[in-house]
Amino acid sequence: MSLDFGSPSTPKTPKTPQGDRFIPKRSAFDGDMARYSLSGENNDPQSPSSAKRTPARDLYRTTLASSMLGKGTVRSKILDLQQTDSPRPAADSHMPLSPTCPDDRSPRRATRYIPMAPDKILDAPELMDDYYLNLLDWSSSNVLAVALGTTVYLWNAATGAIEQLCETTREGDHITSVSWSPDGSRLAVGTHHAEVQLWDPTALRQIRSLGGHQMRVGSLAWNSGGLLSSGSRDSTIANHDSRAAQNLVSQLHGAHTQEICGLRWSPSGSQLASGGNDNLLCIWDLASALGSQGASQAPRHRITHHQAAVKALAWSPHQAQLLASGGGTADRRICFWNTSSGAMQQEVNTGSQVNAAKDFSSHRVCIFINPNHQSTLDCISFSCITPGSSFIRSATSHS
Repeated sequence: MSLDFGSPSTPKTPKTPQGDRFIPKRSAFDGDMARYSLSGENNDPQSPSSAKRTPARDLYRTTLASSMLGKGTVRSKILDLQQTDSPRPAADSHMPLSPTCPDDRSPRRATRYIPMAPDKILDAPELMDDYYLNLLDWSSSNVLAVALGTTVYLWNAATGAIEQLCETTREGDHITSVSWSPDGSRLAVGTHHAEVQLWDPTALRQIRSLGGHQMRVGSLAWNSGGLLSSGSRDSTIANHDSRAAQNLVSQLHGAHTQEICGLRWSPSGSQLASGGNDNLLCIWDLASALGSQGASQAPRHRITHHQAAVKALAWSPHQAQLLASGGGTADRRICFWNTSSGAMQQEVNTGSQVNAAKDFSSHRVCIFINPNHQSTLDCISFSCITPGSSFIRSATSHS
C-alpha cells in the first residue's frame, strides 16, 4: 500500500483574536470635531442659525470650522476603526483670531517712541537758577507759562504765539511760582513778596490778589474742586477759595519746619502732598487740609525717608493713592508711596538730584527732570498692578 502525502501544506497564519464588538482607534478620535458634528445647532433644522440656509451662511460655517478645527476636518468621521496618521499641529502653531482670515496674526504692541532731540527750543533769559522755585507750568489747553525774572510769558504750543501776561512792579520783587487751574482758565502766580495773584490769560488781566503768607511763595497747587494751595518759605501751607470774599480757608502750621518747595493735589482732590527743604514728605487728607470741624490739622503721614529737599511730586491717575516723590542732591532717589498706608512700594536711585516730576501719563510713565552735569531727562516706568519700576530712556537736552 502506498501512501500519497501530496504537496506540502503551507502553515496558516494565526488569526487575530476577535472580540464581540468593534473598538475604535482612540488615536484617530477627534473630540472637538465630534462635539461640533453632534451639536444640535448644526443638525437641528429648527435651530435659529439653521432656519434660513444660505450660501453665505454655509461658507461662513465651513470657514469657521476649518479655522477652529483645522483644514480638512469638517467632513471627517467622528469614529474611525482603522489607524490613521493624521498630522498633529506644530507646537508653535498659532490659532487665528478671525475665522474669516485664517492666516491672520494678532498685531504686536507698538513700541513707545521717545524722541531724543527737542521739538522746540525757547530762549529763556533771566530764568532764575533756584532749585526751590517752580517757574514752569503747562496748561490743559496746551499753553506754557514761564516766569523769567519779574515777568510771566505765555507760549501757545499750537500756534507758537508768545504773550506777556504780567510783570511785578514792586522794587526787589520777582516771580517765584506759577500754576494753571485744571481747566486752564486761570493762572496763579506767586511772588517773592509773599503775594498770590490770579490772572485771566485770555483777557490778560489780574482777577484778584490773595494773602496769607509772610515770605516768598515758591509752590502752588490747584485742587480739582477749585481750591488753591500755596506753600511758602515761612513753612506754612495756605488754602484759598478764590470765589469767596474771604479767600483764606485754612492755614497748615507745624508739619514742616523749612520752606515748602513741592505741592500736589491727587487727581480725586482727596489728598494733598507737600514736600519741604526739611527733607519731609507730608500727606494731608482733605478734611485736615481744610481745617474741618472735628478734623485734626496734623498730616495723615509724615515721611522722613528722603535725605534731601523733596520738590518733585507726581500722582498716578490710574491707581488711587499712588504717589511718586523725588529728592535733592544728597538723596537722588525716586520713591513710590501708598498714601493710604504710608508704605513705600519702590525706590530708584537716579544718580543725581530730582528737580521736577510730571504726572503719570496714559502709558503709566512718570517723567523726572535730573539737572545733573549732562542735564538729562529721565523716564521711569511704574507698573500700577504690581509694584516695580524700570528705567526706559535718558534724553540729553541742549546745554
